[in-house]
Amino acid sequence: MTNTAVLFNIVPLFRSRGLPEQHVALLYTGFAISLAIMQLVGGIMADRYPLHRLLCAAATVYNDSRPWPTRPPMPVAIASSLSVPARFHMNRVASLIVFLLFVFALIVFPHAHAQGQEQAREPAAAAVTTAPAAKPNVLFIAIDDLRPQLRAYGHEFMVTPHMDKLAAQGRLFERHYVQVPTCGASRYALLSGQWPQRPASRGNGAFVLHRQGHAPKSLPQWLREHGYQTVQMGKISHSPDGLERDGKPEVPEAWDVLSTPAGEWKTPWNAFFGYEGGRTRQVGKSPPMEAAAVNDAGYPDGLMAAAAVEQLAKLREGGKPFFFALGFFKPHLPFCAPKKYWDLYDRDKIDISDVDPVRRTGGEFFGNYGHDAAMAKDDAYVRELRHGYYASTSYVDAQIGTVLAALDDLKLSDNTIVILWGDHGYHLGELGSWGK
Repeated sequence: MTNTAVLFNIVPLFRSRGLPEQHVALLYTGFAISLAIMQLVGGIMADRYPLHRLLCAAATVYNDSRPWPTRPPMPVAIASSLSVPARFHMNRVASLIVFLLFVFALIVFPHAHAQGQEQAREPAAAAVTTAPAAKPNVLFIAIDDLRPQLRAYGHEFMVTPHMDKLAAQGRLFERHYVQVPTCGASRYALLSGQWPQRPASRGNGAFVLHRQGHAPKSLPQWLREHGYQTVQMGKISHSPDGLERDGKPEVPEAWDVLSTPAGEWKTPWNAFFGYEGGRTRQVGKSPPMEAAAVNDAGYPDGLMAAAAVEQLAKLREGGKPFFFALGFFKPHLPFCAPKKYWDLYDRDKIDISDVDPVRRTGGEFFGNYGHDAAMAKDDAYVRELRHGYYASTSYVDAQIGTVLAALDDLKLSDNTIVILWGDHGYHLGELGSWGK
């Protein structure tokens, strides 16, 4: 192998050892100069590789063979001033000496460089050890049946100031899609990070996979194992209280605290389908909407927001970073919200031009409430249904505002990541579908 060939072929080895470019250049130039000294002292100039070509090779390799500018780099300028005619061949002994010197530099110089880097890192590592960065808190807000029906998504008629403000302050996802359009399956995929590959993972009973040993560690379980205090309030998995029918958690080993306020509705499931005055849904009989003249706590989500504020105050005093998963019920059916949120919209101006004839007459929407698909042919009724969804969305937006205001008041905002998400979208007559 010729000396110039050695110079070029050694490039990957030098750079694979992590040397800075300026050190690579120094080694290349030193190699060429060592050749020159041996050539001048020993009279062994290589006829095919004179000094100026060796130095140019060093500079060329350092600069990644880019075209030279008008004023050449320093190694080329030196080469031009030192070039002499070539007369002699390099003997084998001289080539061996140069090669050994070069190998010595290759071993010793990177080792010294790595040692220096390690010493430079030690104080920084010590600083990190003595003063670890504080782990951020996480406020994880789930909104049931929320579709991107917000002003932040271009729906100017919507009254959702708190979610819009949050979107403006953070990152708004515009191409985010759920795995399965039903609550349990979608939430299972999100909390487990697992594709819905098994039949059980495609329905509301997906969380049974935890008991069957098919599910990985959930997001809250992982955080709990890494020093976080984890709290669930409201609907985060499928059940509004996070429990299976036998009272065991749907997401095992995940929560330090599992709590859903029920108030006058007595149980979280009753509250989930709650109407004014502590009433709950009567399957096949209850109306799909209600607009009672009550304050925010007159429906369950207002109760939830008040309890969430109290929980945040407790978490602030807990001394640990927290993962607080807060799941509001609305705008899930029934579309129940205080009348003041209905009053934010003019029903006569609600657009229904994209509503198509009903194609599915059963399911949750028409099967569980006291109306049928024939009523969806009436324009006035269609506007009322959409009105109820919009009012419920504005109602839950106000509850989110209450919680975020408490985050500020408790001085938690600067060290808290807020994530707001909907489990899937919702059809309001588009494509002839009412529901998920």
